[in-house]
Amino acid sequence: MKQEVMKQENNTVVAVPQPQQREFDEIVTKDLQIPRILLSQAMSDRVKEKKCQSGDFILTQGDRILAKEGEELKLIPIKMRAVWVNYDMTTKRGEFKGVEPRTNANSSLPWQYEFNGKPYKRVQAVEVFGLLPTQILEFSEKVKEAQLSGEIPDLSMIPTPVGISFQSMSFKFAGKSVAQFFDQVKSAQFHFKNVRSFSYVLTLKAMEETSDDGSYYVSKLTNQEQVAKVYGKDKAETIYEACYGLLEKMNASNIIMDNDEVPQATTHTDVVSDLI
Repeated sequence: MKQEVMKQENNTVVAVPQPQQREFDEIVTKDLQIPRILLSQAMSDRVKEKKCQSGDFILTQGDRILAKEGEELKLIPIKMRAVWVNYDMTTKRGEFKGVEPRTNANSSLPWQYEFNGKPYKRVQAVEVFGLLPTQILEFSEKVKEAQLSGEIPDLSMIPTPVGISFQSMSFKFAGKSVAQFFDQVKSAQFHFKNVRSFSYVLTLKAMEETSDDGSYYVSKLTNQEQVAKVYGKDKAETIYEACYGLLEKMNASNIIMDNDEVPQATTHTDVVSDLI
């Protein structure tokens, strides 16, 4: 790695590491498509097709089960955005009509409104993007094996970003806590410059709730721990490196999360009005 010499005011000389030249630096990715983590419900198509069971966390990419009902899902959080999720409420369940950033300018808008003569509803949500720690560490081991054997590692195992949306009851049990976590990280950075959201690992778990409409599952944030304490210093460094690279890519991209089977608009209007 090349180094550039920089002089400080006290006349000491400090070597500043320069980033290594990367292949394809001239390519700027405009859209970054990210698979969505879904919490399976009894009425979802995947459950009906027996690809998973209700209460399972499943990834839209390849219908991969990440955590079965009752198991914990660990996620390294890298980026968060607050959004409104819009639904056409012509039908009882509602039809997904896209998301828009939630800002100070639109934070007080009514949650029920009319658009093109149709009843619409906006639901407050928090979207989190990150990496799965197990995927990072598994690929790291495969790279080490490939370096010893001289073979190229399986590219399909490269850690890919994932996203999860917390809305309705999941916003109450997880979304608010996740948003507070990011605020805490931001506050901590005033005192500790090396603190990042991916210095921590979030633990999610599916929790069953019941209502007049039946039973359903919501996401709950059960723990947040320092990555280094959970995985050890060496593995933590591997995780940090992967996260820094993804954060750089995310900041230069338009993040698009899969809208496949986005959770339907909540029918619990009392909950929605309480959260907005």
